[in-house]
Amino acid sequence: MAMSKQRLLSGAFFSALLALLLAGATVADLANANFVVPPGWTPPAPTVACTSPVEGKIYSSHNVPLTFAVTSSNSLNLGGSTSINPSISVRYFLDELILGQNDGAGTISVDIDGLADGVHKIGIYAASAYGVGTGESNMIIHFTVNTGPPVISSLILPYKPIEDIEMQVNFYVSEQVTDVKYTIDEKSNATLLELKQTHVGHFITIAGLVPLAGLPSGKHDIIFYATDTVGGTGESQTRQFMIAPTVQTSNPALTLMPSPHVSQSPSQNPSPSPTIEPISTPKRQTGFLGTSLPTEYGYAIVTILVIIVVAALSVFYVKKLGKLEG
Repeated sequence: MAMSKQRLLSGAFFSALLALLLAGATVADLANANFVVPPGWTPPAPTVACTSPVEGKIYSSHNVPLTFAVTSSNSLNLGGSTSINPSISVRYFLDELILGQNDGAGTISVDIDGLADGVHKIGIYAASAYGVGTGESNMIIHFTVNTGPPVISSLILPYKPIEDIEMQVNFYVSEQVTDVKYTIDEKSNATLLELKQTHVGHFITIAGLVPLAGLPSGKHDIIFYATDTVGGTGESQTRQFMIAPTVQTSNPALTLMPSPHVSQSPSQNPSPSPTIEPISTPKRQTGFLGTSLPTEYGYAIVTILVIIVVAALSVFYVKKLGKLEG
């Protein structure tokens, strides 16, 4: 009887606790349901402040720290004592690639290593989620890394004599460039045509065309100059290429002209030149092994001699075998 009473009391206690929990959830739901978003209301957004890198600054190092702070917006009052605290989410990017993400407000510091020379972009996105709306903040920072002029490497030129009117060139530069020029045989600069830049890791491939019209055949020297986004110019090593000689189907200098000292009239027919018959040299006839003996006779004699030698050897070995048996 005592055990049954204790079970009844326990069941009543847990039933009351469950009823209280359900009542609290119902009150919260009613509060949310009764909250009416005013027309034109925008959820408050978090505040983002970046101290590094600085917008527009030029850094002389490949390593630049990223430091910024995110401040949470105020809680949203639903009426009375009911309010919603926002949930903060943060994401940050380098050159459109995500660097990391974080939940909650506060200061975030990241060391960015291995930055290539050139212009870079940092993007920071922070959001405050209230359940009835989300406030968003975005920040973009541009900065430049410049540790020196562009470095030109792996310059590839045709190794065969060029027969075309233009030359395709390819090489690497250490950073993004705005212009590529060249000189041929130390003459005035010209701009590389159809310039194309492609990112490959921390390097950039350069491809373009060099017109060759008007250059004489033979070897020529060429030097390339690449200018980066801050005006620094890098110079390549001197390279050589060769233009193939022009092929002529006829040479006017080799045309035979009649002598001015010999006059010929249309009625005069030059006498034909005598025909010289080639002298045939009789071929030397040789026989068997350079002798006068006919070849077929020679082979027959050799065959007979071989047969005689084999027969003699056979008789010799038969007699010797008979002596051994006796």
